[in-house]
Amino acid sequence: MSPLPSVNLNIETSKVYFKTLAAHTRYVFNEGGTRSTKTYSSNQVAYRIAAGSSSPIIFSIVSETMPHLRKGAMRDFFSFLKKNGLYSEKEHNKSDNIYSVNNSIIEFFSVDTPGKVHGPERDYLFVNELQYIDYDTFFHLAQRTRKQIFADWNPVSEFWVYDQFINNPQYKDDITLIHSTLYDNPFIAPEIKKDILLRAVRDENYRRVYLEGLIGKLEGVIYPNWSYGEFNNSLPFGFGLDFGFHPDPDAMVKVAIDDKKRKIYARECFYLNDLQISDLRKEVSLYARSHELIIADSADPRMISELRSGGNIRFNVKGIEKHEGSVLEGIRLVQDYDIITDKESTNLVKELRNHTWNDKKAGIPNKGFNHLLSGIRYYVQSTARKSSPQTWHG
Repeated sequence: MSPLPSVNLNIETSKVYFKTLAAHTRYVFNEGGTRSTKTYSSNQVAYRIAAGSSSPIIFSIVSETMPHLRKGAMRDFFSFLKKNGLYSEKEHNKSDNIYSVNNSIIEFFSVDTPGKVHGPERDYLFVNELQYIDYDTFFHLAQRTRKQIFADWNPVSEFWVYDQFINNPQYKDDITLIHSTLYDNPFIAPEIKKDILLRAVRDENYRRVYLEGLIGKLEGVIYPNWSYGEFNNSLPFGFGLDFGFHPDPDAMVKVAIDDKKRKIYARECFYLNDLQISDLRKEVSLYARSHELIIADSADPRMISELRSGGNIRFNVKGIEKHEGSVLEGIRLVQDYDIITDKESTNLVKELRNHTWNDKKAGIPNKGFNHLLSGIRYYVQSTARKSSPQTWHG
């Protein structure tokens, strides 16, 4: 690849940006931990390429689903533009998710839109969180890209990119592999860095993947029985609510159970940190009416009491009944169903992909990635028919 034309951008950058910009291979892969600037830097490079091109180009930024894209790479891209005074409302076609830079365009789309994946050619491509996209889809995108292909991911576990590209001698001269961690990010907030470091102390796999950016061992996912689908509004429904204790979030999920088809329908409501009780009441009121059942974490009876009787709306909140072994019983019950969730429920999907066993034989789950999943478990345990079979799928 030939060097990029020069363009002056007065922006804050990390080492990851300069490594990505300096790479002139066909494939530029950014593997690393959380908050390492790999996505943010790739977005900066996308803008730099478009702004510096003397001829019109098309740069595609792609992710698994549009909700995932909007909350991830797209949010980072426009945050970067606005922070640096580069954003222009008139250049932003929000209906088509296109941003114009000089005579070039930067477009955003998801791989669950087949017409886009198999559509026209582009000059450059950036695939965000490559681990959630299959090889054939990536191949179709790549064969329609004339120049460079960028991709990033957290190495949660080994996937096809290692066999097909990184460890494939056929590509040894075509790949730049950039490894990064939060220590490459000079702009990370101290509070966020502290939370990550504390979590890394008590969770070995989290430390490897999200702190050190090394390939993890994601073994024993607790709920592999899930898929994308629309919420079934014809069924009776309620809510599960898990209270957060810093740094964990307050999380609420809408749940419906189809016992005949053995399906649980779940939709993320909110997943928010540091809520005061007034803020929590406001969030709950956006989704649940006063008579609708909410099954909440009984570890905080004060919060339940506040939601029941405080303020203008009195919610129908009940605490989950707990006893020794009740967590495992709830997991077994939920495992007997297929879980259906929609693409907007990005935090729930992340939990489904990352909630694993600490000791599978003993039935001890790892802590973390379980806040919305706990809400599902609370509701299912409290409302599923007592006659439902509870087959162990551990």
